[in-house]
Amino acid sequence: MRRLRGFSLLEVLMSAFLLGILSLVLFELFRAGTGYFRVAVLRQGGQGAARRAILAMERKIQQAYPEATAVLNDVSRTVTVEGVTFHRDALCLPDLSDWGDMARFTPGGLPIWDRYTVLYATAEVPVGRLVLLTIDPGSSAVSGPWAGFTPAFLTTPPPPPGGAVLSSKVLAQDVVDFNVAVDSESFVVTLRLRGKALGPTHGPARVEDFEARMRVKPQNRLP
Repeated sequence: MRRLRGFSLLEVLMSAFLLGILSLVLFELFRAGTGYFRVAVLRQGGQGAARRAILAMERKIQQAYPEATAVLNDVSRTVTVEGVTFHRDALCLPDLSDWGDMARFTPGGLPIWDRYTVLYATAEVPVGRLVLLTIDPGSSAVSGPWAGFTPAFLTTPPPPPGGAVLSSKVLAQDVVDFNVAVDSESFVVTLRLRGKALGPTHGPARVEDFEARMRVKPQNRLP
């Protein structure tokens, strides 16, 4: 009768050791793959968010009347993050309550302006938000820049008498830089978002910036 021989203690220990090494290798491969996936999702999400916000602003600027726009982009609209100065500018544009209502247009097809749109980046550090407000100026005719568009309005809402916030919408989160400049009657807008994700290697989270930029000129006129 043939006798079966069991494993020796040394063989069991060697098998457990090899199994442990294999498990560790597989875990590291899984962790690295997950890290690469997180970074890819971060990049796709950050780039998409920046593009969507820029496209939303582009249409608003194109529809505006140039002489009724206003920009706040002085030193009061900056923040310092890790020793670097970034813009948190603000832009005010004339707007229309209902672009589909023909009663809001002249016979020549020009808008009869009755609203303002305010776009501004909040001053939180390290990242803020890009906010879009719709403003009813009250009895004031929309024939020029909104008188209520001041730094105090942007930092201490509600707005002063003569205007009311009809709606508020966050166009983008994690805003590092929102830079609005005027160049030959065109607006040059730069938006930079910052995201974090654990990468494929050990260490702190990976930080990446996603930037979108446009140059656009307001196209409309007063009726």
